[in-house]
Amino acid sequence: MEKNNTIDYRLETEIRLLATALLSDDVDVRNKIFDFVYFTTDIGKQIQEKLIEVYIRYPDGDYSVYLSALNEDEQKTMVLAMKTAVSQTVAESRVDGVLANLRELARNEKLKQDISELSITDNYTVNDVRQIVDEAEKSESIIVNSLQKYFDEYSIPVKQIATGFKILDRMLNGGIIRGTVGTIGARPSVGKTTYAVNIVANNPGIKILFFSLEMSSRMIYDKMVADIGDVDYAAAGKHEVNFETVQAVLKRFDKLTIIDNVSEVECMIEIIRQVKPDLVFIDYIQIVQSKKDFESNRQRIDYISQLLKRTAKQTNNCILALSQLTRGAKEEPTMSALKESGGLEQDSDYVILLKRPYVVDKSNKEILPSDTTLKLDKNKFGDTGEIDYFFDGKHQRFSELCESGEPVARMKEETDEQTIDEDLPF
Repeated sequence: MEKNNTIDYRLETEIRLLATALLSDDVDVRNKIFDFVYFTTDIGKQIQEKLIEVYIRYPDGDYSVYLSALNEDEQKTMVLAMKTAVSQTVAESRVDGVLANLRELARNEKLKQDISELSITDNYTVNDVRQIVDEAEKSESIIVNSLQKYFDEYSIPVKQIATGFKILDRMLNGGIIRGTVGTIGARPSVGKTTYAVNIVANNPGIKILFFSLEMSSRMIYDKMVADIGDVDYAAAGKHEVNFETVQAVLKRFDKLTIIDNVSEVECMIEIIRQVKPDLVFIDYIQIVQSKKDFESNRQRIDYISQLLKRTAKQTNNCILALSQLTRGAKEEPTMSALKESGGLEQDSDYVILLKRPYVVDKSNKEILPSDTTLKLDKNKFGDTGEIDYFFDGKHQRFSELCESGEPVARMKEETDEQTIDEDLPF
């Protein structure tokens, strides 16, 4: 009964709006009503389409011209609506409010229908429902306000997050753009986790969420202590470093949250929405799970990749997913070597690949354990290329090398450097 009442209300409202358009001499009023995409009743849509055809050919025509395009029943309906209109002026003043009400009704009806269809299936999650709701909420602004939003925000600087590695940030035109997804790929033991932790260490002032599926949160903090505190990683791992030193190193990272007990992507998305971080790391994507079942790992990774892409856009943060490379990537890794590639290669705005030849050829005495190459293999917003790095295993630290072979200093804020100098007991 409620559904029939809703349909009757929508039909009556749509006919009343069309009658207002025929009686009005205001071009803006006619445009609003004829351009309105949320007419949902069969009769309302049918009459609107016929009137639009007349409007295109005779924009200044009076109501008699429009009525001539309708069949007899439609003419009677419209004439009755125009006769019962109390006042053209009052009707016009209420157009925006009536359109907004119709738009909300149409959106809610579609939302109910989509959720109802989803509930029939056996394999759906809370995140699927949330996605439907998010898309419904966005649909109006996408259709109506996207250009105006672009104009309104044009003078606002594009927000970026610097990695803290100067040469890489230069290639990235300042840093990683918010609302994007990047992939850091490497073979096992090359140091992709360490590289991610170095980026964290370079950004003490922003809110960072680090999902560590392979290492415990304690191991991540140990790496940070070794890097920032310039102490032996072996000592940091055994917790032999002076506690005051550890406190001085880590106290600046109160905006960092490390989570090591969540493996399902749907749960990660919920946490991202709640925490609202600036930067997210996922270490690493091949071992991320889902509440859904998939026929292959490739399908699972593709689903996870698409979900992360949507989440980054919706929450306006940067998501960096760490990824294994296939065994065939020993010599010269490319983004096509991303394990279970396809979705990762397609959805990533940035692809960063690390190569340390020593890891795959330790018997070669000519190769140093420190020799590292970073390859920016995909960058939707700028240049790609390679950067030479020096890997310091003792301190779990990657450093860029300039042309002379000297390390390039990582970016640190002056206040942060002063805090360390004053507080560290060495």
